[in-house]
Parts: sequence; structure tokens; C-alpha cells
Amino acid sequence: MSDQSIVTLRKYFRGLLAGVAWLMLICVIIQVLLAGIALFVQIGKWDYHESFIHYFTLVPLLMLFLSLLAKVPKGIKWHCLGLFLMIMLQYITVSLSDAAPYLTALHPVLALVLFWESLVIAQGATKLLKSPVNKR
Repeated sequence: MSDQSIVTLRKYFRGLLAGVAWLMLICVIIQVLLAGIALFVQIGKWDYHESFIHYFTLVPLLMLFLSLLAKVPKGIKWHCLGLFLMIMLQYITVSLSDAAPYLTALHPVLALVLFWESLVIAQGATKLLKSPVNKR
């Protein structure tokens, strides 16, 4: 494979990573909106909030895979992994509601971290679209 082909592929994967990262951020915002609806509009109806997460739980792993193919800086790769781990922590905090309610109270705080982490990745991946791609 020629150097130019490698550069083109990496640019493609960087673009794909940026798109998926922005999509992830939108999913986090929608998830928080669904929680707000369950709290203030359809009180106690958590069905949508509980089921929507399953559509994007594994997206950070896809982002990590794309970041490896795109040869992005290690920081973005770590953020992708951290994002996945934060989602796993969300599942854990909900499952502890009876045993450790104060840990469960961290659930909305972790949502803020998910938002921040998603934004950092999306902005970083978008910024990389303007930078030169290393062929190595």
C-alpha cells in the first residue's frame, strides 16, 4: 500500500471518528433529556432513559478502534477508553441503589463527566481533521 493510500485511509478514519464522537455527545445529551422527562414530565416513567443507553453503550469502543486506525494521539485513545469505563460505572451506580444509595447519587455527576469526556473527544477529533497525517 502506498504512502498516499495510508494517509488517505487515516484521514477517512479521523473523519469517521469525529463524526461518531459528535454522535456520542448527542446521545449523552438525549440521555440526560430523557432523565429530565422522567423527573419532570412523565414522572417515574424511566423506560426510555433505561433503554436508550443500550443503543450507545459500545460506541466508545468503536471510537477507540477508529482512533487506533486513525493514528490519533494517545490522549484521545485514553479518553475513548475512559468514556467506556464511565458508562460501565453508570451501570454499576444504578445497580447499587438499594445497597449503597449515596454511591447511586453519583449517577448524575457521572453524566456530567460523560458529557465532558464526549465533548473533549469530539473537539479533539475535529481539530485533527485540520492537521497533517503521519504516514508511519
